[in-house]
Amino acid sequence: MQLKKKEELIKEEQKKERKSKKEDAIASYEAWKEKKAESLKAKAKERQNMVRKEQRECEEKEEKRQSAKQVFENWKREHDQLLKDKNRKQKLAESKQKLQKQEKEEERQRDSKSAFSDWCDKKKDVLREKFKRELEEIKTKAVEEQYMKEDREKMALETYENWLIRKDREERRRKDERRIQAILRDSPPPPWSPPNKTVPFGK
Repeated sequence: MQLKKKEELIKEEQKKERKSKKEDAIASYEAWKEKKAESLKAKAKERQNMVRKEQRECEEKEEKRQSAKQVFENWKREHDQLLKDKNRKQKLAESKQKLQKQEKEEERQRDSKSAFSDWCDKKKDVLREKFKRELEEIKTKAVEEQYMKEDREKMALETYENWLIRKDREERRRKDERRIQAILRDSPPPPWSPPNKTVPFGK
C-alpha cells in the first residue's frame, strides 16, 4: 500500500516537473519571439533609413550633375561666341587690309600710267568680285568648322554622360551587393526549441 502511494507521489512529481519545464519553455520562447520581433523592427527601420539616405544622395548627385552640365553649356556657348566673333573680325580685318593694299597699288599704277587706267578699273572690279567670293568662302568655311566643332563637342558630351551612367549603375550595383550581404549576415537564427533531454509530455 505504501509502495503504491509512493509510486503515485513520484508520478505526480514527474507530472509537475514536466508541466513546469513546459511552462518554462513556452515562456522562454515567447520572450525570444518578442525580443526577435523588436530586433527585426529595428533592422527594418534601419534599412528604411538607409534607403532614404541613398535616395537623397542620388538626388543630390543628379542635381550636381545637372548644375555642372548647365555651367559647362553656358561656358561653352559664351566661349564659342567669343571665338566666332574673334575669327570673324580677324578675317574681315585681313580681307580689308588686303583690299586696301590692292587698291593702293592700283591707284599708284593709275597715277603713273594713264594708259592702264581702263585696265586698272576693270582689275578693281575683278578684285572686288574676288574679295566677295573670298568672303563667302571664309563664311562658308567658318560655318562648316562650327558644325564640325559642335559635332565633336556633342560626341564628347554624350561620351561623358554615358560614362556617368555606367559609373552610377556600378555604384548602385555595389551598394545592392553590400546591402544583400548585410541582410544575409543579419538573417535570424532558427526558432528556439526545448532541450532534447526534456521528458516527453504524457508519459
